[in-house]
Amino acid sequence: MLWLCAFMQTFALCRGQETPLFETATFATNATHRTNFCPLHKMVEEGTILRRFALKDTAIRPGIFGYQLNKETGAIDENNPGIAIKILDELARRGQFQWRDSYGVLDTPKKDLNQTWGGLLAWTVDTYDIMGDWFLRTTARLGDGIVFPEGWYDGSLIMVRKSAGEETSFTWTSFLQPFTTAVWFLIGGAVLLTGLAYYAVDYIEHMGDTKKLEAGISESMFMATFILTGHCMYRPNSAAKRIMVFSICFLCLLIAAAYTANLASFLVTRNQPAIVINDIQDAIKNDMRFCVLQSSTSETFLTANYPTARLV
Repeated sequence: MLWLCAFMQTFALCRGQETPLFETATFATNATHRTNFCPLHKMVEEGTILRRFALKDTAIRPGIFGYQLNKETGAIDENNPGIAIKILDELARRGQFQWRDSYGVLDTPKKDLNQTWGGLLAWTVDTYDIMGDWFLRTTARLGDGIVFPEGWYDGSLIMVRKSAGEETSFTWTSFLQPFTTAVWFLIGGAVLLTGLAYYAVDYIEHMGDTKKLEAGISESMFMATFILTGHCMYRPNSAAKRIMVFSICFLCLLIAAAYTANLASFLVTRNQPAIVINDIQDAIKNDMRFCVLQSSTSETFLTANYPTARLV
């Protein structure tokens, strides 16, 4: 039994508006539309005909879900036929068989009637020649004798979520954010006091002779502030001045290193998402909802392995 997967590359466009030949109610146990391919199978095994031409000029009876047809006409939609119908058309072209005048339509399983996709798949095995849709390949279904195509799609469970949009804003005071306001005031106070102290020491050493002073009070404060950029303009000529200049230069070195480290950390932290989801357990911890197909294998897996997950 061949089962078609709807996640496959796009083939040729649909070529008609044929309506279903069979409209058997889903899970109708007394209905079957299967074709007896045993004689053809025997001819292939005996080498009478080639396998690729085994279905030539025959009419197979596939089953197609109603949602794949045009809602208004109830027939195949030529403009948007759907991937399963395209696959059937391509297979018919290659195998030289027909199917558009002999297909059946069926409904999706209803949860309120305790119908499941797995049960529907098992039912269609005995009802139609081919199922024009996709089903997950599981060990239990393989045990029931259902054959799946190899390598057409990956049925692994994945999580897809809408990413939050990044908001970018510019402020003129962004460069101040690595330090708090209190720290900036302490740095400014320390620098200005150092400028005043250097001027005071220089004034005392020269006995108040302003002509011999290295710099005036405003210039001394400017040079102290300029040390924050990593450049020292002081030229101390006494031990007291050298100790003071060394102290403020070393302090500014530590401030520059701390500012650079905090700035890098601030940029990394700001660009991190508010919620990081690496696996299903992370999503459950953040009370996020999971959108899964009703009665599907995904719902069964999540219910069995993650009973606290919020399914919608």
